[in-house]
Amino acid sequence: MRSPFWWIASLASIFMLLAFQNDVKNFGLPIALQSVAIGATFGLILGILYGRIRGVF
Repeated sequence: MRSPFWWIASLASIFMLLAFQNDVKNFGLPIALQSVAIGATFGLILGILYGRIRGVF
């Protein structure tokens, strides 16, 4: 059985893809890529912090 963290991560990635398509349609590719990069950075930082708290890393 996987932890709920994996379910949250997969849902977040689906929402991120939908938001990315919407951003490309509204603002163009460079701004969409920039927003994805910002989101991925925050996700990475939160993931590392979560892992440290749970004692994974």
